[in-house]
Amino acid sequence: MALQDAAADAMDLLRVLKQRVFLHVVGGLNVVIFVSVLSIGVSAVYGGSRTLTALAQQGYAPQIFTYIDPSGRPLWSVAIIIAFGLLGYLNLTASGPDIFDWLLALSGLAALFT
Repeated sequence: MALQDAAADAMDLLRVLKQRVFLHVVGGLNVVIFVSVLSIGVSAVYGGSRTLTALAQQGYAPQIFTYIDPSGRPLWSVAIIIAFGLLGYLNLTASGPDIFDWLLALSGLAALFT
């Protein structure tokens, strides 16, 4: 009887160890996913702000976006790109789908007039 109890205790220990190791693997994957998403976001802001600044320098966007601070950062372009990026979080609200439908209709109307 004692041998069966010892085997059952050993199985419980192995089960707990497997769960703990798996939790660390899951935590590691969460870190990898978080760093990847953060990297994509930073790259999008970098590329979008530089593109908006170039458009402004060529006269295709408002001139305020040509401002570059002494460190070489296009601040107004970065600010507007981040502001438009935050529109992605509108879907978390209850009226998110209605707002996205409105923005889609607005962009379609703008394409019609150009």
